[in-house]
Amino acid sequence: YNNNITDISSLSTLTNLTTLALENNSIIDVSDLSGMTSLLVLYLNSNSITTGVDTLAAVTWTGPSNFWFQNNPTIPCADLTALRVTITGAGGGFLPLGSTPGVDCT
Repeated sequence: YNNNITDISSLSTLTNLTTLALENNSIIDVSDLSGMTSLLVLYLNSNSITTGVDTLAAVTWTGPSNFWFQNNPTIPCADLTALRVTITGAGGGFLPLGSTPGVDCT
């Protein structure tokens, strides 16, 4: 939290981790989290995520997962809607179907 992390590639080895919070950093690419299939709760709030969410959409998570993406305005909403998890927060706040304020995801 507030560590200005930009590279999370080393986290890919933590395959049994169930909860992860990476908030207020400068993370750009989250594709390295795709090997962490045991994640039940993932907080990626207030980062600078621009890529990798589409990679997470291809993952089958082991349990019912809840991912938080609040205040990441650069994530394409199509990538968010493809995720097979419950999503809370997208852009400034979550709307149904992964919509973000000012973006039509229908």
